[in-house]
Amino acid sequence: MPLKNNRLPVITVIALASAFWALMALSQRRAHIMPTACVLEPGISIVFQNPNGSGTITYLGPCRRHFKLSNGLSRAVELTPRKDTFDGKRGLYDPAEKWFYELWKPQGRLVVEESQRSFESAEQIRAALHEGRDVDRWVWNDRGYVVGFFTDLARNQTNVTIYRLLIGNAPFEQLPECEGGFVDVVDTRDKTEERKKGKG
Repeated sequence: MPLKNNRLPVITVIALASAFWALMALSQRRAHIMPTACVLEPGISIVFQNPNGSGTITYLGPCRRHFKLSNGLSRAVELTPRKDTFDGKRGLYDPAEKWFYELWKPQGRLVVEESQRSFESAEQIRAALHEGRDVDRWVWNDRGYVVGFFTDLARNQTNVTIYRLLIGNAPFEQLPECEGGFVDVVDTRDKTEERKKGKG
């Protein structure tokens, strides 16, 4: 009987050590992958509204973003940088594969993708905006920023996609007028500089 009682602490220690090792390995792996072709930059927030709702996405770090959405979800997320190009995209993503850690969260899973997307023509961009428009309900602005947002109640899941559309290396600024919503880019660095000048 004493032997059985001693097993629980040993198993607990092993489980904690394994979890710690896994987290350290994940951190080291991410540290060697610098994110590229991201949309948000330091001091930048994106505010949007589409027919499915609204929200604010804020830059916290190279791979970290904060999401505050109209469906009640408010969460900081550490995204994974893409090592290789996938479907013409790099940037960051989180497929929410760790969903079992989030079962206790009332807002459920958060699936995120953020990337610049480079095209050769305006026709290709229009075709890309046509894909998934009935679900993501894309909204955009005249600087090439695009956001898709929807909640899948059946899967207890929220999806947010942030793109910046480019022709070559330049933002595409000839998108047609967006209907049913908007995207605004808020640069808090401007306010910081104004405060510094005011103090001077």
